[in-house]
Amino acid sequence: MFSLSLFSIPDDFGIPFSRSCLLRRYADQTSLNSITSPEEPSQGLLGTIKHIYNIAVNGPDNSLIYERDIKDGIERLTDENYAQLVESSTNEDEVWVVLVHGKPTDMASDKMLNYHKEAADLVKSDEKLNLNNNIRFARLDYMTAWKTCTRWLLTKPPYLVFISSSGEKLRFVPVHSLGKEPENLYKVIKDKMYEIVLPWNNRWSPGGDRSQYIEYYIIVQDKISKLTSGIPNWILVLGFGIFTQQLMSYLHTGSDRTRTSTSTTQVVREQKVVVKEDE
Repeated sequence: MFSLSLFSIPDDFGIPFSRSCLLRRYADQTSLNSITSPEEPSQGLLGTIKHIYNIAVNGPDNSLIYERDIKDGIERLTDENYAQLVESSTNEDEVWVVLVHGKPTDMASDKMLNYHKEAADLVKSDEKLNLNNNIRFARLDYMTAWKTCTRWLLTKPPYLVFISSSGEKLRFVPVHSLGKEPENLYKVIKDKMYEIVLPWNNRWSPGGDRSQYIEYYIIVQDKISKLTSGIPNWILVLGFGIFTQQLMSYLHTGSDRTRTSTSTTQVVREQKVVVKEDE
């Protein structure tokens, strides 16, 4: 048994500001445009050192996940192709079943990818359901497709997103609400049970009067990334950590000084009162 959670994006200002320029840089370094066929692994100590250096400077190689998409027969949505594949579609009956996942190397993400793939296989094997090819399965990387996830105000994967009406209707469903069996997701799609989840429609949703602020945030984040593109990730992480430590230290020091100053003032006032009483 399973139950769909009626999930909606909060009305408050929920933009995930924790997405630092590092996330944007990670997206640049692992984008589809820069992906080539994986090289043969280098042998020996020198190859290991080179591999570690490349990860520290350029971030992890994400090419294997795209090879997995081809093998599993699942489409890949990115910031670059989302408008073309989804929003420009002329098929009004088309429904996208999108899995927003984390790092493919994580065990939890790997399980979600398998879950999504097995549900897709069940749908494709149903000739009646798959008659007009209206159901399209896709994956979206939370790290690399940071612009799309920011527009959706997603703060943590995984999520299932049902997209219909050429991207106008977005329905967000927490994966855990469907249970662990891919058959449950298959039944949700077959019986159109996802339609009981209300489409996201508030001031922050696409087309809302506050969605422009999200676009401003994306533009600023993009510019910051370009300014810091020549700095290795580990230096930025180290610098941010030092800055945060110094800031917290300063705030605590300021708080201690305030308490000391307040207590000294109270003592002086009490002494004056005692002197007046003696007179």
